[in-house]
Amino acid sequence: RVPYLAVARTFQKIEEDSGRLRNIETLSNLFRSVLLLSPDDLLCCVYLCLNQLGPAYQGAELGVGETVLMKAVAQATGRQLDKIKAEAQERGDLGLVAESSRSNQRTMFQPASLTAAGVFRKFKEIASMSGNA
Repeated sequence: RVPYLAVARTFQKIEEDSGRLRNIETLSNLFRSVLLLSPDDLLCCVYLCLNQLGPAYQGAELGVGETVLMKAVAQATGRQLDKIKAEAQERGDLGLVAESSRSNQRTMFQPASLTAAGVFRKFKEIASMSGNA
């Protein structure tokens, strides 16, 4: 299985680099590795890179707003929602806020490693949920 950390590090490297050709090379290296080590995970890795849950004609969307994400970060990290909102406004990136919030929190045990297929599957589960609660 492809570790999600490999996909996340690829995204991080692309974010740090502004060169189009280097970004293409970085993505190519990820896809080559996936093809070599776990070809069944290629489709989910491509969709994760496209920020999609499937083909465009399916119209599947995650459907999670920023305030819901902020509430989830607050609940998961034990921080107050207003402080998370203020920091997100200041930094401009909720992902960075979540990362810094997590660094202040201690865990009792090491969580299981994430896989690209597992993360993609959870995103699809979230997209299929419905209702106002």
